[in-house]
Amino acid sequence: MENMLECAFIVLWLQLGWLSGEDRVEQSPQTLRLQEGDHVSLNCNYTVSSFNGLQWYRQDPGQGPELLFLLYSVGAEKQKDRLTATLLKKGSYLHIEASKPQDSATYFCAVETQCSQTAPACPRTLQLHVGVRAPLLFLRLEEVLTQHSEPLSKWPYGE
Repeated sequence: MENMLECAFIVLWLQLGWLSGEDRVEQSPQTLRLQEGDHVSLNCNYTVSSFNGLQWYRQDPGQGPELLFLLYSVGAEKQKDRLTATLLKKGSYLHIEASKPQDSATYFCAVETQCSQTAPACPRTLQLHVGVRAPLLFLRLEEVLTQHSEPLSKWPYGE
């Protein structure tokens, strides 16, 4: 008899808002429920004034985020085991092939931006709003960025 365990994926909805309110990042779907062996695609759409790179993360309950992929150029595609990340002009996809129960986690993307020397006012404060509709959870994080942001290799929680 085949094992029909369900995998539950929680996808975070992210909105990155500079003080100017121009930049944003959104993910979909917000939650997924699927059968073991199903294929899934997670979407990350962004509108930013100066794109520098995109990162995909996975976070297990009670743990800090784990960096899965860094993507810097449009058309880039990276693969690790059953995961594949693709970068498009205004978005990215994370594909999970043949899902397994151990894939159950929270997945999210983050977009790096770069301030140019000619920018009139280079914002330094990033407000990252992370919200999950089910289960009930809401986090508000504030990070201070340098002109060249770095991947979230050290997360302030869970380590």
